[in-house]
Amino acid sequence: MGTSTTEQATLLARAMAERFAGRGAEANRLYGQAAEAARRADDLDGWTEAALGLAAVQVFGAEPGPLPAMLYDVLVRTTDDLQRSKVAAALARCWAYASQAERGQPFADEAVERARSAGDPAQLADALDAALAVRWGPDDLEVRGALTRELDEVAAHVTDPDKRLQAHLWGLHVACETLDLHAMNRQIRALEVLGEQSPRALFFAATRRAMLDLL
Repeated sequence: MGTSTTEQATLLARAMAERFAGRGAEANRLYGQAAEAARRADDLDGWTEAALGLAAVQVFGAEPGPLPAMLYDVLVRTTDDLQRSKVAAALARCWAYASQAERGQPFADEAVERARSAGDPAQLADALDAALAVRWGPDDLEVRGALTRELDEVAAHVTDPDKRLQAHLWGLHVACETLDLHAMNRQIRALEVLGEQSPRALFFAATRRAMLDLL
């Protein structure tokens, strides 16, 4: 059991290093090995971490393969609200990235409900982002607007710049859809301010400013 745990920890550490280095394919391979090691050891925490890692490196538009089944397998074994929210949000995005957004909607709804029950603002922001990812069609505009407003409120009290970035990007997206020029400019300015903390936000601030100027 100790050897297995050591193996899992090593694989997870290597996978995370590859992921942050931008080598998604290698991270995907290592996360897969870590997930299998954790499953054999009946280590739900390790299995969950590996499955979430696999979801984090999923490529948009690609066939998801066994990832949805793995995430669901983890989900049905998880009872903690916070962990269930994380896995359900990942599963919702998994289906959205596989162009099957409707299949992910029940999982996104559960992710939001569980995050509210857990009382974790950062996870609620992540769950709301997942809920928006599975409701991007023209008929979902009203729901998307409501989710975006809630995300904006939640992210305003979260320090994680990535969560705040997602809130501003969704806010800008809906503002453009509804031709709300005031909101467009507000979200662009918010992205530029956030860019002082986050290089990633600075990139989106510059590209979205260019988009708005062209528009």
